[in-house]
Amino acid sequence: MAFKRAITLDPNSTLANWEESGDVCNFAGVFCNKPKHRVVRLFLAECGLVGPLSPFLSNLTGLRKLLLYDNYFFGIIPSDFSNLRNLHFLQLDGNNLQGSIPESFALFSKLTLLMINDNNLTGTLPPSFFSNCTTLKNLDLSRNFFSGKIPQEIGNCPKLWNLNLYNNQFTGQLPESLINTSMASLDVEYNYLSGVLPSEIFGKLHTLEHLHLSFNNMSSHDNNTNLGPFFGALENCTKLTELELAGMGIGGTLPNSIGRLNLTNFLGNLVQVNSLFLNDNLLSGDFKNLESIDLSGNHLSGKIPVSLNKVHTLTFINFSFNEFEGMIPSGGIFEMEKVVDSSLVRASRDQFPEVKRMWDVAIGELIELGILCTQESPSTRPTMLDAADDLDRLKRYLSGDTTATFASSLGISSSTLGDD
Repeated sequence: MAFKRAITLDPNSTLANWEESGDVCNFAGVFCNKPKHRVVRLFLAECGLVGPLSPFLSNLTGLRKLLLYDNYFFGIIPSDFSNLRNLHFLQLDGNNLQGSIPESFALFSKLTLLMINDNNLTGTLPPSFFSNCTTLKNLDLSRNFFSGKIPQEIGNCPKLWNLNLYNNQFTGQLPESLINTSMASLDVEYNYLSGVLPSEIFGKLHTLEHLHLSFNNMSSHDNNTNLGPFFGALENCTKLTELELAGMGIGGTLPNSIGRLNLTNFLGNLVQVNSLFLNDNLLSGDFKNLESIDLSGNHLSGKIPVSLNKVHTLTFINFSFNEFEGMIPSGGIFEMEKVVDSSLVRASRDQFPEVKRMWDVAIGELIELGILCTQESPSTRPTMLDAADDLDRLKRYLSGDTTATFASSLGISSSTLGDD
């Protein structure tokens, strides 16, 4: 009842049947082990409850699952919670909690899941927590304000397969002890982690499926010029399906085999990779074949590989702000319906043949104009006035004005458009 008394707002009357004279095992959200008549689970998620977390919950020593996520609890996490020695699941995510992780959390020797993401928690991670929580499998501390280094002691959690630390203020390098875990999903995006991409770690995480490192301060090998060791290490990650390295200014040359996925060069064994986000870096080189590719804002050059139109699973590409040249391939992902609004393409098909041809030409010009407007070099990018002029000419052309020309930034005239 002390828990209820601490609640300052219960908008849905969730705790209405929590009464002194009632049986605690019949309280809303309470689940008991009937033979022993002990509370083993407290489930009060998404109830809109407002108030501090009552330290009296620590009296429920038989509790296995404490699920209070997506409410409006505020204040600190009571250190008394460490008395819940049988706790397996602790979910306090999506609240307004402050303060740090209590040192006493090291006593959670049976904990397998800890989710305290989406709060306002601060401080460093207590190494002792990882020293003793050897059964930990799933840890989500994302969207808080944690700082300092990720403790080496995290390697004492051999069953840890999911680690979400994104959107915090962690510094230093990824601990090498991660190789002692069972890591399948690692997300440390939006922190201040530094150092060379730790190929010696990733090469030993054979169970890795999701790797998100974007928006940190990492670099490639040899003074940010060599991606070979990193992608070479990933050859051992045969289950990898997501790779995100955006926004770090990573330098180097992408291997020609990066998207081939057939046991060649750096990505030889990455046969299941389906997402690669490397936007806003300093990469140069050539690449091929993935299911989802974002390589915007690099220095990639050459022609867009025609073979991409044969990757039937490819659903998203972003090559903007690079140095590609030549024509856009046709077919596959480059079909007009996938490049421009499909309703516009369908509308063009309903026109008379001569009008449809005009629409097709105009749509093609819109695509080319869009590509020109994303060129990084000012010498190849049209000015805003040129782009506006071209759009006006396209509008006049579609209206039947055969005197409209496209000579400004596109270099194509309407007489050319009218020829086969």
